[in-house]
Amino acid sequence: MLQPDASALPIFALKALGHQYLLNKPTLVVIVYLTRGDYATFPDSFENSVRGLSNQFKLQKILLWEHLHRILNGELKEFLPFLSLLYEQPDPSLMDEQKNLLSRIADPKLRADLLTTTIIVNIRTFGREVVLAKFVKEFNMLKDTSLVQGWITEGRQEGWQEGQKEGWQEGQKEGWQEGQKQGQKEGQKEGKLVVLESILIQKFGALTPSVLLKLQSLSNEQLDRLTLTLLNIASHEELQAWLANGVDDGAKKKN
Repeated sequence: MLQPDASALPIFALKALGHQYLLNKPTLVVIVYLTRGDYATFPDSFENSVRGLSNQFKLQKILLWEHLHRILNGELKEFLPFLSLLYEQPDPSLMDEQKNLLSRIADPKLRADLLTTTIIVNIRTFGREVVLAKFVKEFNMLKDTSLVQGWITEGRQEGWQEGQKEGWQEGQKEGWQEGQKQGQKEGQKEGKLVVLESILIQKFGALTPSVLLKLQSLSNEQLDRLTLTLLNIASHEELQAWLANGVDDGAKKKN
């Protein structure tokens, strides 16, 4: 749990009893708190009372930040993804330590699962751009998973919504008609970007995060120029070369 929630205690009790009944084995509930706080007065039991009779369910709790040294020395490596939550003001350099510790995990499946969770938690803490810049190589390893594809789709949707929002704000400042034009322009760009990315994925396979970021930074005119040039681009490497050099060619020709 990120923060104490007393209303969750009956649910924990019910789940524990259900598992114990289905598995016919003793079941324990342990609440692990991931963010710092004062939990001294938080209840460690749940009780139902009816007409003088009562049932009590006790819960153990772990304050994860008290075990920071055990995570860093690899003893509790399963909690490695949550490192950024254990500091009041975490520094992005903490991700270097996480990458180093993750590389020492021998089991490839466990390493991949922990890596995925690490990226998700760090995005919540540091933001998408900062995390993807740190984990470019690792992100490429996960690029074909449904999780990462979901991020890409989410990013396109956020870009489209942000374009609409910026168009509206611009309209408030410089006149409704001008804002409407700006919003339409952003909408056109997002439409071109979605189509172009779909074509590129079909032609070259999954795109790297750096290519996706570069595509999103292109203007409407640059997107049009890339679409026309696409017939002459035969590989992912040529696409990267065009994004690095060809973007400026049109501007040079105009001058």
